[in-house]
Amino acid sequence: MWRAYSGATGVALVMNNSAFLAESTALKAYSSPVAYLDDKGFTKEFDKVRSAIEAEAEFLRTLDRQLIFNTAFRVLMFAALCTKHPSFAEEKEWRVIYCPSLEKSDYLIRDIQAISGAPQPIFKIPLKDVPTEGLVGVEIPALIERVIIGPTQYPMAMWKAFTALLTDAGVENAGTKVFVSSRRATSQTDAPGASASGEIPNKRGGPPQQAELLSKLAWDALTHRADFSPRITSVVIQSPSWRPHRINSPTT
Repeated sequence: MWRAYSGATGVALVMNNSAFLAESTALKAYSSPVAYLDDKGFTKEFDKVRSAIEAEAEFLRTLDRQLIFNTAFRVLMFAALCTKHPSFAEEKEWRVIYCPSLEKSDYLIRDIQAISGAPQPIFKIPLKDVPTEGLVGVEIPALIERVIIGPTQYPMAMWKAFTALLTDAGVENAGTKVFVSSRRATSQTDAPGASASGEIPNKRGGPPQQAELLSKLAWDALTHRADFSPRITSVVIQSPSWRPHRINSPTT
């Protein structure tokens, strides 16, 4: 996944998912997991919706027709926007959907940016809680679970930079939330997880340590310890693709 999305100096932001799951309409933006379905699988899921409508036909007749129309439209819209081919299932992706032509937010900020060389409109989400409208947990100290620096020849420089950025944003003990991936940069010749300068990440957060202290065998043993079993913790939004993605992050 690092090679596909991050380039030579990629970073994953692992976020606490409470803000994404909150029942708030403040932003008029809605999160949804992606369904990985082929034609047969999509038809099966669509039939479930049809069967549920038929089973509740009498109740639905008591509701306002416009309400039913709007709900059905959103069901179809999210189905179209949040369905991908099963070959992408390992991504475990989540998406944040915002349609200003349907619902315009008072908080999102419109901007024009070049993404993959193409200028296009985007909408920025201010990382500011709106507790009066049920939106909490989007400010950086609460939002950021950890930062994972991808395979790179500059782990120490990047660790220092992101530690400083988190500290400036009000995160306490920021260095303990910045990790370096154990994946190896393609240009490296040292042990897995080490940079060309011989630096190796501290698996519990903190600055990389010198690789001379660990042999390749010891490093392999460290990275396969049982207490680093994977678990899903939160949503990660990676640039430049801007696609929300749920990752299996290591337990620490």
